[in-house]
Amino acid sequence: MDGLNQIASGDQCLQTYAKRVTQGEWHLYDDERKPAPTFQEVCERSAMSNWMNTGSMAPFSGGFSLKYRLLDKGPYW
Repeated sequence: MDGLNQIASGDQCLQTYAKRVTQGEWHLYDDERKPAPTFQEVCERSAMSNWMNTGSMAPFSGGFSLKYRLLDKGPYW
């Protein structure tokens, strides 16, 4: 891959998890199993429920992915 933020492992990313606070409101919290963030990280990854992940990407399914050529196994930034 030729992305701007090259890393060797996802462990180099800021690590968070998503938690629902109220209906329609989610917050990201530090994953305390990993080192505290320095905010110099070049990427971030977050654990979240399948329900949240699926729902958040729903607007991008169908026409959007075809129009902007999001293909299986293609690079995505």
